Amino acid sequence: MNTVQRTDPEDLIDLLSGGGYGVTHQAFQNSELKRIAAVERDLNCLWSMQYRFKYIGQNSISEAIGGDVRRLPIASESFDTAMNPAGTC
Repeated sequence: MNTVQRTDPEDLIDLLSGGGYGVTHQAFQNSELKRIAAVERDLNCLWSMQYRFKYIGQNSISEAIGGDVRRLPIASESFDTAMNPAGTC
């Protein structure tokens, strides 16, 4: 988590986000973020992340994306930082 903060990202994507604890922590701690995406397959986790983003006031720049990380609907190199603190591919 500290390594991600030290990279000073503007666009952050979290792969295999789970409940969104890691990505929402980054969103709360890093006011320089301009765009945040969190990718997860589980619908309950997506709802949890959206709630967390709203609770910390970052819902306008963040999005919980339902999908398989092996087939992301995101253009290559569209995020400057990717994190996967707890997931395994």
